[in-house]
Amino acid sequence: MRNILITLKKLKWNATYEWLTVRCSAVLILIYIIYLLWFFSSVDFLTYELWRAFFSKKLTKTFNFFALFALLIHSWIGISHILVDYVKNSILYGTLRLITLIIFFMYFLCGMNLIWSI
Repeated sequence: MRNILITLKKLKWNATYEWLTVRCSAVLILIYIIYLLWFFSSVDFLTYELWRAFFSKKLTKTFNFFALFALLIHSWIGISHILVDYVKNSILYGTLRLITLIIFFMYFLCGMNLIWSI
């Protein structure tokens, strides 16, 4: 039992994990932007058929998923820090975090619907 508690303490979320998560998500978003720029620069004349073919690939859909997830995680951590710094009322703080979570969840659902419907 003691080993389980020690392991759970080690996994506790703290500022170091948040810092690392933000940096990793930023790198993933940068790689995604470079991937998109590569596609757009490699095409002489972009048509709807080329755009649809590119975004229909499993690789692009998977990359879109991870980029969307990274963007939402990155934004969640940033907005959480803004709320902690500027909202002192605990009820308002909890309400704003819940609203933000609901909005981000809706963004995720809409993004998944958009990504996988192509």
